[in-house]
Amino acid sequence: MSRIKLPKKLKTDLILSAVFELRFSTKIPQEAVYGMVYQAVIKKYPSVSPVRLPITQLPDVVRNFDPNLIFQPYNILNIDTKGIGIGSRVINFSIQKPYIGWDQWSSFIAEFIPEFVQLGIFDNIERTGLRFANFTEQNLCSIAQMDVQIGSTKLGCQPMTLRTEIQEGDYIKVLHLVNNAVVEVRPLERLNGSVIDIEIIKKIDMPSAKFQEQFETILEESHQLEKRLFFEIIKDEFLTTLEPDY
Repeated sequence: MSRIKLPKKLKTDLILSAVFELRFSTKIPQEAVYGMVYQAVIKKYPSVSPVRLPITQLPDVVRNFDPNLIFQPYNILNIDTKGIGIGSRVINFSIQKPYIGWDQWSSFIAEFIPEFVQLGIFDNIERTGLRFANFTEQNLCSIAQMDVQIGSTKLGCQPMTLRTEIQEGDYIKVLHLVNNAVVEVRPLERLNGSVIDIEIIKKIDMPSAKFQEQFETILEESHQLEKRLFFEIIKDEFLTTLEPDY
């Protein structure tokens, strides 16, 4: 059952990372996309730190035709805990722990999308995706409102990975739950616990100019869907320990 009122924020959030992704078609050569994005970003953030990702070591023919790689970024521009990943058909905006809050992060995204549109990087926007990865050292069975059963056997607190997709209007809510996960929270520091990974996908085929008019609505609707699903999953008693602010 959905809670009537969602918290505005949590004093103790579980967010490890978050990503807002744009998949697009373009008529610009793929090597030019990175240069145009880099020039736009460095004007506003001169201290940006560019990183070339290992995927660039693969031949172009592999990267451009493998469906698992075609929408992967080749480079990332790091700005503190934020980043802008750039590929030939994808741009994503990411943030790592510590999370700075939705208002600040969404403002960072909104700072660049209109500019990228004006630069002519995009032809059509094909898909958006907003993803949050949350981590807790507690087992899912103690904090989540879930009851998984196969036949007459309830899985309870046993190691489990569950992935499902839920259609809601024009959006697809992808829920990935893992209760025996190992995550690296800092270099050389790994923790055992549970992951609640939620991605909100909207498949579109929209000219860039039209997308510029609608992206803030899409971004906010995606965030509300993600937020509501997260709070529907966790138990009230666990939510209290996170010190919600209403």
